[in-house]
Amino acid sequence: MQALTCLEILELVAKGDLSPADVTAGTPDKKKPKAEGVILKANDEKRIAYGWASIVEKGGKPVIDAHGDVIHPDELSRAAQAFVKSDRAAKVMHAGKQVGEIVESIVFTKDIQDALGIDLGLVGWFIGMHVPDEATWKAVKDGVYKAFSIGGKGKRVEL
Repeated sequence: MQALTCLEILELVAKGDLSPADVTAGTPDKKKPKAEGVILKANDEKRIAYGWASIVEKGGKPVIDAHGDVIHPDELSRAAQAFVKSDRAAKVMHAGKQVGEIVESIVFTKDIQDALGIDLGLVGWFIGMHVPDEATWKAVKDGVYKAFSIGGKGKRVEL
């Protein structure tokens, strides 16, 4: 399957050619685009990888991440904005030297989707990551690095 850009996915959903339910994390059907954490598009000329940094709701229901955590959309927005304002740095597996930085960022909240006249069936943070580091870009292109991973600190609250 050819990778799709965020705009291509949004256009397909808006035209009705792609169901928002098809744009979900970890879907086993290889014909459907995966979303959460998966790098959907890599622009070789600009060295920018595009994909979901985090998906916090699917089908109106909270997503439980790999660590058993749930992130509220408002918290995701605040965290994404703070990160883009202060750091934007990318590191391999959250450690070592900086190998890239976020150059494009939008949190697709329900309000943003409504304003755009779209319904992705999910709420999440979509990013474009510029990767000037030669070895890291090669790993992205070779499929070694297939996804983004966000890190953070928070206070656990029982739901």
